[in-house]
Amino acid sequence: SMQRLIPFGCVGLSFNRESLAFSSLENRLLPRTVLAGLTSHFTNITFKGTVDMITIIFKPAGAMAFFGLPISVLNNQAIDVNDLNDPELKELVKQLSEEWDNRSCISVIERFLLKRLIVFQNPYYSRLNETVKNIERGELNLTLLTRSVFRGHKQFQRIFTEAIGSNPKEYIRISRYQR
Repeated sequence: SMQRLIPFGCVGLSFNRESLAFSSLENRLLPRTVLAGLTSHFTNITFKGTVDMITIIFKPAGAMAFFGLPISVLNNQAIDVNDLNDPELKELVKQLSEEWDNRSCISVIERFLLKRLIVFQNPYYSRLNETVKNIERGELNLTLLTRSVFRGHKQFQRIFTEAIGSNPKEYIRISRYQR
């Protein structure tokens, strides 16, 4: 079966427990467990066989609380979790491969995420959340968005891109697709 995905403004962690999936965006078979960033293009995902997948969707900038990497490196990519050199994440994949009950899998994932949750000392996090909310409400003027929460345009661009995964202009475009 094939699913068409619209451009998506969030990071996702997907555990494919059954069939393999082919991504038209990446033109390859996807690994069974991927950390996927924002997508700025339509993507066709074709599954070969039965679909049994669990995906965690993080709020914009939310993945920063669980993964120690700039979210911008995930932009338009689905990275195999084995390539992240993260022993705890690899252990999670192993635990999920031994579970078949969805409720048990969700409990394992919840425990993992709660254990990994980082308390932010970053002063920009609440400002980023407010900016994302303003974009979702329909505010599309970058100058107004910048002035409302940051001192300068360059600082805004850098922090937004690092935390969200794309520059503000591209995120606004993705947000329009989602609406």
